[in-house]
Amino acid sequence: AMLDKAIAGSVAMVVECVAANPLDVMKTRFQLSRGRVGGAAVAPAMRELWATGALYRGLGPAVMMQVPRGALKFTVAESVRASAIGLPCAAFLGGFASGGLEAAMVTPFERVMVRSQAVDATSRASWVIFRDMLRAEGIASLMRGIEATVWRNGLWNGTYFGLQAALPRCAPTLSDRCSPFVVGCIAGAGGSLLSTPVDVVKSRIQNSSATTTPWVLPSVV
Repeated sequence: AMLDKAIAGSVAMVVECVAANPLDVMKTRFQLSRGRVGGAAVAPAMRELWATGALYRGLGPAVMMQVPRGALKFTVAESVRASAIGLPCAAFLGGFASGGLEAAMVTPFERVMVRSQAVDATSRASWVIFRDMLRAEGIASLMRGIEATVWRNGLWNGTYFGLQAALPRCAPTLSDRCSPFVVGCIAGAGGSLLSTPVDVVKSRIQNSSATTTPWVLPSVV
């Protein structure tokens, strides 16, 4: 059963990554912008990405990290949830634990991806950005932003799995056919709302070449 969850999670994460990469590029650029960005900016930004051929910028490192990430996310979340069964927040704890463990695995990929997606990216090729980063900043720089990634992934996964477990009990009248889709949408939206402030800090830390990294929570406040 765990192997099935790992395979299904990996496939789902890769499909999601490819489908959502244009939105992820736009999100990263909004987060790196110092100005106020409203909903009206979405359509012009998407047209600009299309015109400049940047819709799938950073897709390489994004896809590479999704296979192990998906396997880890769903197996760890389920294992911790099963161990903490009986606790009202067991699903949240499982999700948060999986997000924290994910961070150690995906932070180097995330850093290359953010640098690739930035407006001022030095190259269209992620491998060139990776090579130049190693030469200029050293291998340790790949882990820059790991604290922010722990918080971002932990909050998103915890909220997602927590709501997935809680919503069917709170809204049992949802039909069986639409319930998984509706619950998934609500859980994903909840995870995004809670984790986005930390995600903004993470993007700015990982796009920077500064030798010192600020603590995440004070930066959010």
